[in-house]
Amino acid sequence: MRLRIQPALLALSLTIVCLGVLAILYIAHENRISTPESMIACLPARGATLAYIDVAALRRVGILELAAGSKAVEDLEYKSFVESTGFNYRTDLDSVAGAFSGDTTYLVVKGRFDWKKLSSYARSSGGTCVNGFCREPGSAPNRRISFYALKADTMALAVNPDGYGAGDISPRGRRHVDPLPDQPVWVSVPGTYFKTAQDLPTGTHAFATALAAANKVVFSAGPESDHLLVQMSVVCATPEAASALALQLENVTDLLRKMVALEHQTPNPRDFSGVLTAGSFQRVGPTVFGRWPIQRSFIDTLVEGPLN
Repeated sequence: MRLRIQPALLALSLTIVCLGVLAILYIAHENRISTPESMIACLPARGATLAYIDVAALRRVGILELAAGSKAVEDLEYKSFVESTGFNYRTDLDSVAGAFSGDTTYLVVKGRFDWKKLSSYARSSGGTCVNGFCREPGSAPNRRISFYALKADTMALAVNPDGYGAGDISPRGRRHVDPLPDQPVWVSVPGTYFKTAQDLPTGTHAFATALAAANKVVFSAGPESDHLLVQMSVVCATPEAASALALQLENVTDLLRKMVALEHQTPNPRDFSGVLTAGSFQRVGPTVFGRWPIQRSFIDTLVEGPLN
């Protein structure tokens, strides 16, 4: 005996199946963590300094190896970490998004992870792992590390005093994120940071003072022709405030050029004198844009040791 399915029932069943498939695809899409925007959206970002590094892009153009230096000089602790966890940032790290607020660092890290080895390493370092959430001691008593898998290729990692910071990192769907720079490296800093910033490189203090009144400052960097280009966008309260800031930045840059000339020298592309004096600025509405070309010789100096 053959069962007969009514056309209406068949159509209804097919509709339900299609809606179910669409719902699954929608949920999967909403939960993907594959773009800088989706990575930033996972972070507790309110009032924090935000940063993003496209490590894979830097690897492709050779900047990662240049910045990382020789494998021969890696310390024994890091080599032991690589051997124990199977994770080496030179080959396994693809991108990092971070939020920095007070004594807490939040990171969303994309790459290739051996989660079993990472859990074993956390336990062997005096930590614990419960239901995939791992905690372990850091470099100081108030710097405890926590991490768990957001996705198979994405880690939530935090460093904070109580060691539960990674629990504050989670996918947040379509949370609004301001437009992000398209360069492989960028950092977004609240203007208030520059009011209390310490230990800035020599020559940059005057620029920091000028930026202290801004609402938000975004620095980004990426390759351009045979050099790197650092760009800045500063959001001010009004167009008038932006005009005043642009003029102040131009005056600071001109003063640096004159100071270098008074010492009968020329700006050196290997240090900050060459970088800062090459800056140019433009105002568009309430935003000031800045540009600084960075020669490879400067990166070489930066890698070799601290700049004075």
